[in-house]
Amino acid sequence: EKVELCVLKLDKCIPRLYCGGLVSSFLGLYTAYSKTEKCLKWSSLSDVLCFKKGFDYSAVQLNKVLALSGLAQLGLAFIPGALEVLKVDQKDLATLTTFMLASHSLYSTYR
Repeated sequence: EKVELCVLKLDKCIPRLYCGGLVSSFLGLYTAYSKTEKCLKWSSLSDVLCFKKGFDYSAVQLNKVLALSGLAQLGLAFIPGALEVLKVDQKDLATLTTFMLASHSLYSTYR
């Protein structure tokens, strides 16, 4: 019985792990990518994470990451069969995605 409980908890964590991984990859790769130099500049990522260019700049960059991650997840949530392969519950992923995109929309409206 204890093993089944652990498996059930892990099943609920998979959408959150997937979401965290996707946000982390967009944060690391999108934020660090320099469009002018066409390469990764890790100083750009540290500028955002350490608020070196101010809170507003970091908030805007993080809002972009939230939007990109949310849209990528939303697309995945509605591809037939994709979630069975990844062992992700569609309802859980859609709920997380809705919160991400709603947060993005609220901040964008505020700004």
